[in-house]
Amino acid sequence: MTYEQIATFAVLAGALTLFVTEKLPVDVTALLVPLALGLLGVLKPAEALAGFGNPAVVTVGAMFVLSAALVESGAVSALGALLQRISGKTERRALLALCVVVAGCSAFMNNTPVVVVFLPMVLAVASEVGAAPSKLLIPLSYATILGGCCTLIGTSTTVLVSSELQRRNLEPIGFFEPAGVGLVMLAVGAIYMIALAPKWLPVRRGAAAFSSKERITEYVTEVSVFSGSPIAGKTLRQAFTDPHPELTVIEVVRGQEILWPGDKSLCLADGDLVLVRGHAQAVAKVGEAHRAEILPELAGRGVRGRDVTLCELVVTAGSPLVGRTVRESTVRALHGATVMAVERRGSHLRSGIADLVLMAGDTLLVQSEKAKLEQFRGGEDFILLEGLHENLVLRRRAPWVLLVTLAVVALASLEVVDVSFLAVAAAVVLVATGCISMRRAYRSLDLSTLVLMGSTIAIGVALEKSGAAKLVAERLVDGVHWIGAGSQQAYAALAACYLICNVLTAFASNSAAALLVLPIGLGLATELHTSERPFIMAIVYAASLDFSTPTGYQTNLLVYGPGGYRFFDYVKFGGPLNLLLWGVAVFMIPVFFPF
Repeated sequence: MTYEQIATFAVLAGALTLFVTEKLPVDVTALLVPLALGLLGVLKPAEALAGFGNPAVVTVGAMFVLSAALVESGAVSALGALLQRISGKTERRALLALCVVVAGCSAFMNNTPVVVVFLPMVLAVASEVGAAPSKLLIPLSYATILGGCCTLIGTSTTVLVSSELQRRNLEPIGFFEPAGVGLVMLAVGAIYMIALAPKWLPVRRGAAAFSSKERITEYVTEVSVFSGSPIAGKTLRQAFTDPHPELTVIEVVRGQEILWPGDKSLCLADGDLVLVRGHAQAVAKVGEAHRAEILPELAGRGVRGRDVTLCELVVTAGSPLVGRTVRESTVRALHGATVMAVERRGSHLRSGIADLVLMAGDTLLVQSEKAKLEQFRGGEDFILLEGLHENLVLRRRAPWVLLVTLAVVALASLEVVDVSFLAVAAAVVLVATGCISMRRAYRSLDLSTLVLMGSTIAIGVALEKSGAAKLVAERLVDGVHWIGAGSQQAYAALAACYLICNVLTAFASNSAAALLVLPIGLGLATELHTSERPFIMAIVYAASLDFSTPTGYQTNLLVYGPGGYRFFDYVKFGGPLNLLLWGVAVFMIPVFFPF
């Protein structure tokens, strides 16, 4: 190997290690990649930083503005209301409605805003059908991911790969080109979720996860099931519902796991903590009966008749709260409300949280006066988890926003104008016509995603320029020679290309995985003397379709806390789906994109 190849592989190994361990923020790691490649002489400084001027970065930034305008106009909320109307009274019908409505939105919007808007609505649907939120929230994320793979603008990864093809003087991806295989995958994924989600997904809930109809209005008490307690071994109905009908059980905390109180088979065990709410007299009664402890944050408040409520807030990826402590956030963004608990990736934290540094995806259990709750609605720093509610939207602008969106889709699909130019033009029109303010447009930009895209473009350039991609492609071709000849080798190489990219995207970023494997896929096509298109599309799908980890896709992380999930829940339910869609891709991609 040459010096340039060794240096490129070393930088990649270091970057992947940092991506997986998260010792540095993902965008910081991404920025180190072009700097390292430039300092080591693999790329010239201009080449290393050229990614930040890539049309894909501009396109995705403009699409963030378009997505924000769709939300502000109330167009997406209207679809959320439709979701609630057609969900029926069963889990499976709710899952079918979820797959249709959410996937349809995510095909034309950035995936993260779709989940941000629909998450509280899905919680309301779960309450209506009598299901645990954990039965519907992972399917919400998965439906968003699957829908995004049906169009060019559905995911930032597809836009980025298309831009890279243009840079290499290859045919870019058409607007609806991914739709053929994408719709097949969506159908397979929907059938999988409708059939297995009710059986395989756990019965859990997040830190609060109660609907607006169950809102706590007076007093909160925590009941500790001590060793030898008379309620140990009893169901919630036996311990609370029957003897204390005036109380409502909000959640059961067992170790670091939050259990859904709607589970009729749930029996209390030693060490459990049961969070209940009720009027002061009811709280006093249960305190005497079960040695309950008033939560210190609420002590002395409810008995004075203050209209106290609990709410659940999820910190979004672009929130300024990320990197700040709970103490700082309480002053800056929570208007003095008390953070009672933080749930992070399955861990339930109640003590010593004042100096905890917040991360994207954290779920905050916040106690506040009911009058202050309105200040949390429609915020850009977090998602308020409750049922469908009316935010301040500019509904008179909705027809303009929808018209601009349809114009972008129509012109891009006809390839009349380049999609990057269309996206920027659409953003400018929306701001100029008052459909979205300039301040809101700037705030809609997910700078972390844009920095990540601009930085990782250097990976593909280095792999191509150093010859490292050609070297890997040659080794892969040598590895599939024993399978046979002709189409058999092509199928094997396609399967290997998809699998490598899909595994990488589970632990690194989607854009990094796509740009790392793209030159390898192009090299495989050259070595096997086949069309490049099947390998390109395999990379597009593989980089966007990770279901097996909460960190593999941003939307997976957003539903982690509200669903009360554990890491293994994604492996158990998403892992088989990953393998299933791998098989679908290998057989269906050559049908739509022949070798």
